[in-house]
This record gives sequence, structure tokens and C-alpha cells, in this order.
Amino acid sequence: MGQPAHAGEHGKGFDVVAKEVRNLATRANESTKEVHSKVEEITSFVHTILNETNTSEKALTSSREQIEKAIAKFASIDEAAKHLETQTKALTKLVEA
Repeated sequence: MGQPAHAGEHGKGFDVVAKEVRNLATRANESTKEVHSKVEEITSFVHTILNETNTSEKALTSSREQIEKAIAKFASIDEAAKHLETQTKALTKLVEA
């Protein structure tokens, strides 16, 4: 009779340990799901930043091209103004002569 009673106490102890292991497993599973969710969130955020960076890069490239075109046009206008000045001076000399 002593042996079954003794086994019963060990069985209860095992049951307590088994319940704690199940609780730990459940918490570990929940933590894993949380980590997975956070990783997905971060991955999505990184993709958003990459897309915005690519969009910004394209916009900057376009702006740079427009600025380069404007600089070329200003250079052309400057050259035309210098040519006009030269022609005006030559015409003034002809009229004064």
C-alpha cells in the first residue's frame, strides 16, 4: 500500500511539472508569434522605405536633369547676349563713322 501512495505523490509532481512545461511551451509559442509579427512589420517598413528611396532617387535624378538643361539654356542665352553686344558695338561704330 505504501508504494501506490508513493507513486501517487510522484505522479502529482510530474503533473505539476508537465503543466508548467505546457505553460512554458504556450508562452514560447506566443512569443514566437509576436517576434514573427514584429519581423513582418519591420520587413514591411523596410520595403516601404526602399520604395520611397527609389522614388526620391528618381525625382532627384529628374530634377538634376532639369537643372542641367536650365544651365545649358542660360549658357546659350549668355552666349547670344554676348553676340548681340558685339553686333551692337559693331553697328554703333558703323553709324558713328
